[in-house]
Amino acid sequence: MIFPSVSVCFPAYNEEKTVGSVLEGAYNLLISWSLQFEMIICNDASTDHTGEIIDSFAKNKPEVRIIHHSFNKGIRDTFEELNREARNEFVFLN
Repeated sequence: MIFPSVSVCFPAYNEEKTVGSVLEGAYNLLISWSLQFEMIICNDASTDHTGEIIDSFAKNKPEVRIIHHSFNKGIRDTFEELNREARNEFVFLN
């Protein structure tokens, strides 16, 4: 069976308590399926350790791309940017 490619997008703002486990869970699920995927994570200028956790998660994972905002753009602009950045057939905005 051939599956379509998917871009799974995650906005994050001050999510240090949950972002690591959410990303790991999503990545492990995606990698277990036979499909082409990418994960795009946007750190929307978090003031906690969210950005560092995301950077650490993405190491050695070529399927993961990260965007870091220098100032908080808000959820609407962040979702629009994630959608524009997506390269695959289907886009899932988380």
